[in-house]
Amino acid sequence: MAHDHSESGSEPGWPLLLGSAVVCGLGTVGGIVAERFPGAETIAVGLYLTAYMAGGWDAALDTFGKLKRFRLDIHFLMLAVALGAAFIGAWWEGAALLFLFSLSGALEAMAMARTEREIRSLFNDAPKQALELLPDGTTREVPVESLEANTRVRILPGEQFPADALVLSGDSAADESSLTGESVPVNKAAGDTVFSGTLNTWGKLDARLLRPPGESAQARIIELIREAQGSKAPSQRFTDRFGSGYTIGILGLSLVMFLVWHFGMGVAAFEDSEESRSAFYRAMTLLVVCSPCALVISIPSAILTRIAAGARRGILFRGGGWRWRIWRQSCGWWWTRPGR
Repeated sequence: MAHDHSESGSEPGWPLLLGSAVVCGLGTVGGIVAERFPGAETIAVGLYLTAYMAGGWDAALDTFGKLKRFRLDIHFLMLAVALGAAFIGAWWEGAALLFLFSLSGALEAMAMARTEREIRSLFNDAPKQALELLPDGTTREVPVESLEANTRVRILPGEQFPADALVLSGDSAADESSLTGESVPVNKAAGDTVFSGTLNTWGKLDARLLRPPGESAQARIIELIREAQGSKAPSQRFTDRFGSGYTIGILGLSLVMFLVWHFGMGVAAFEDSEESRSAFYRAMTLLVVCSPCALVISIPSAILTRIAAGARRGILFRGGGWRWRIWRQSCGWWWTRPGR
C-alpha cells in the first residue's frame, strides 16, 4: 500500500508512520473500553477522533495530492468508508479500518527503508581507491571512478577488486560471498575473471579491467534493486489499475441506492425508525461492504512476510513478481524472478 507523496516531494519516515499507527490502535482500543462505561461517551468519541486523525492523516495527504490531479483511488474510498462509519455511529469499525491501513503502510515503509539501507551499505563497502599499474611496473593510487576498460590494476591481499577484471598474473583466492553467497573462497590465477566488490584474500594479483566500475556485476545488482523498489506484484498493479474506476463506481452505487431507498421505497433519509434503518445508514453500510479493504491490506502484508522469511535465510527479494525467467550475469547463470 505504497503512498504517493509526489506532491509534497517527500515520503514520511517509517518511525512517524509506525508511531501514528500505534496511536491509532491505542485510541481505538481506548474508545472501545470507554464505551462500556456509562457517561463516558464523550471520552470515547474523543479517543476515536484521535485514532481517526492518527490513522488517516497520511492517506488524507495522499488523497488530496491525487484529487488535485483529478484522480481517485482506494485510499479515497477508505477515507469515505471511515467517515461514513463515523456518521452512522460505528466509530470503532472506522477506527479499526484506519489502524489496519496505517499499520500496513508503516510496515511497507519499514521494508523500503531496509532496502535503502542495504543499498547504501553496498555503496559504502565498494572500494573507493585502486592501484593503477603503469607501463614501467610501478603503481599509483587513483579514484575507482576514474578507471576505464582495459586499465591495468594491482590488487593486494585484503583489498577488494575495484571492477570486473581478467587476471593477468599472480595466484590468490577471491571471497565472493558478498556477490554469490558462496562462503568458500574461489582460487584465482592468470586467465580467471574477478568481480567488483569481492575480496582478494591472500595473494597479489595484476588484472586488466573488462569494463568500467559503473558497469560491473555489483553495480548492475544495485541498479536492479533500485529499479525494483518501484515494482509491484501483479495483484498490486491490478488494484492500482481498477482503483479509480472502482472507487467512482462504488460511490455512485451508494448514491443511487440512497435515492432508491429514500424516494423509491419511502425510507427516511437520515433518521432511523423503530422499523428500519435510514437510507443514509443503508448506503453507508453498502459502502463499507463494497470497500476492498481486505485485498488492499493483505497484498503488502503477504509480500512483506515473504521478504522477511527470505531475509532470515540470506535471500534478497527485489519485488513481488511471479513469472520465472533466466537472467545471465557475467558471473554465471542465475535463476531469478523478475522482481527478485
